[in-house]
Amino acid sequence: MTAERFARSSGTRQPGLATAQPKAKPGRPKGSKNAVDVVVVERSHCPKCGSARRSEYWGRLVQKCPGLRTDGTPYSAIIRRRCRCLDCGQVRIEKEYA
Repeated sequence: MTAERFARSSGTRQPGLATAQPKAKPGRPKGSKNAVDVVVVERSHCPKCGSARRSEYWGRLVQKCPGLRTDGTPYSAIIRRRCRCLDCGQVRIEKEYA
């Protein structure tokens, strides 16, 4: 490139050169709503005595299978957990659709 040609081109934008673009901030935009997953869990009770008191859960089993509840809301997995009634000692399996 000659000095005369360089003097003519300085200060002008040359086609084909990329200009620096401002970088977008990571994350969600301001003012966007929080996404909330709704899980419907019916309160379980003992089939033997009717009590809702229970021990801690154990033996959790997750079965991934999509479907629809009886009220029409969709679920993606069935979670089964074992617990024991604190009043009569009956062992039961609670089912949750998540």
